[in-house]
Amino acid sequence: MDVIIRGKLGIWTNEYASGQFTVTSTIFPTLKSHIDEYKALVRNSEGSLEIIIILNVYEPEVIVDSMVPCNTSNDISLTCSINNTDTNLWQNRWRHYRNNVFIRSHSGPDSFIVSVWNIRYCDYQDAGEYVCSWIYNQTEVTATSVVVVYGRPVISTTDMTIEGQTWILSVYFFTSSLPFEVKWYINDTHVQQNNSSTIKIANVTLICYEKNISTSGYRSDFLLTNANGRHLKINCHIKNTYDSVEGSFENVWSAMSNLIGSTDMDFTETMVSTVSMYRQPEGNFIAVKDLYIYISISSATTLIVALSVAIIMLRKRLRRKGKLDLSANAERELTSYTSWNR
Repeated sequence: MDVIIRGKLGIWTNEYASGQFTVTSTIFPTLKSHIDEYKALVRNSEGSLEIIIILNVYEPEVIVDSMVPCNTSNDISLTCSINNTDTNLWQNRWRHYRNNVFIRSHSGPDSFIVSVWNIRYCDYQDAGEYVCSWIYNQTEVTATSVVVVYGRPVISTTDMTIEGQTWILSVYFFTSSLPFEVKWYINDTHVQQNNSSTIKIANVTLICYEKNISTSGYRSDFLLTNANGRHLKINCHIKNTYDSVEGSFENVWSAMSNLIGSTDMDFTETMVSTVSMYRQPEGNFIAVKDLYIYISISSATTLIVALSVAIIMLRKRLRRKGKLDLSANAERELTSYTSWNR
């Protein structure tokens, strides 16, 4: 009788006793491919028989707290244990993710069945998924704890844009605590809720341990249609059940001027006074008249330079003409004096 074994390679023994054959082997699976189906083919002169053996390997259970809440500035401890008596073979590692972005890692102790990651003074950066892994050779078993941090809102960014004649002041923010309220102030005076302010769900970017994390947050817009004041200070006050935060727009007029000046589009026009470039004789003088023209702000710099060059050239011509007039008068006076003496 022949015995053919297909599957995990190993040392197999064939024994015969009391009219029965016994085939045995000891297997140490180290890869997942070593787990599943094994086949033994028994063959003699009368035919063959296929024996199927299903190998099931017990994987130790990893035990964690599925959710761990934390109020800002408190301490938390993440605990992870493995249900296995042969702990000397397993190594522990933690990985912190948020929205599938890897943030940081932590190595737990070896040769123990419990691993603890202590986090001091938690804040919004500590929120996310914490994957606890126990590793033996190429086998890894994991479990995940989710940390939720409760605290004041976090402002992601502020922005200013323009649509037609309306300025849109936007504040992007994140909060894990509901409900919340948003109030806008102009020069420290509260603007009552109206169509000027809106709140929308938006994607925001948070910086967590130097990693940019895109997550779901909120955007509050304030519509400003009258921006004649040169010293506007606009604040956005965001408050939830834990605390509040404020986004400020200082020197709004200057920011608007910079925004307009940085683009080639003519968002607005302004009236300026300049010197006329035509001459009107009045004796030995050239008349200078005021001419009011409309120009775009983006063209103002070029016009000022051109006018400065023209004025310099004009002054030089006036000086030369004055010198010529003086020379001609002196020559006439000298001729008259000579004729009288004769």
